[in-house]
Amino acid sequence: GNNFYLAFTGVDGAGWSIVQYDHNNILSGTSANLCNPGQCINDMIHWSILRPTCRALETNQMVGPLLTDDTLRAKYLDHIKEFVETVMMDEDFRDEILNHMLAIKDEAMKSDWNDFASVFEELELTNGDEWLYDFDVDKYIPFLPALRIRGADIKRQLEAIEMDTVPRSLDEIEPAEVCVDWEAEEPRQAGCATNCNY
Repeated sequence: GNNFYLAFTGVDGAGWSIVQYDHNNILSGTSANLCNPGQCINDMIHWSILRPTCRALETNQMVGPLLTDDTLRAKYLDHIKEFVETVMMDEDFRDEILNHMLAIKDEAMKSDWNDFASVFEELELTNGDEWLYDFDVDKYIPFLPALRIRGADIKRQLEAIEMDTVPRSLDEIEPAEVCVDWEAEEPRQAGCATNCNY
């Protein structure tokens, strides 16, 4: 898995834990394009938490064994719920991120590494619901708005899973379908043959 470690916890023999270590791509066009250029970015806020892989769970050596097992998948969903409630939707945490962004704003706006430096303040420091901006050369996802919206979307997914109202079960999702939109009643149409998988 890219940007993840599988680490032994050693706590009472509890086993292993997945540790995400490179946070800069979590909500970015780069992550979406690593999975499938042009196919995933527009719907990545709605990426299924039941199928968080680019393609079939069974093809992913890290999460496949966990999420294809009903007991482990239930435990995973409990962890997701706790993380969304205690981190992603926590106002104090989001205020801390905002305060950090305000503190680095001047430097971020003049950074040579920030392709969108001129619009940093306008996009990153907004309270709006706009999470994806389409510029002529690239798409941009501001972190804090995307964090808020993704957190709310995951809560909706968890509710739908609990109420058994998710439009498609895991069995109904084709193995080659990329970046599954949990709200979609059918797979997105690929822009090329065999889902661009040659």
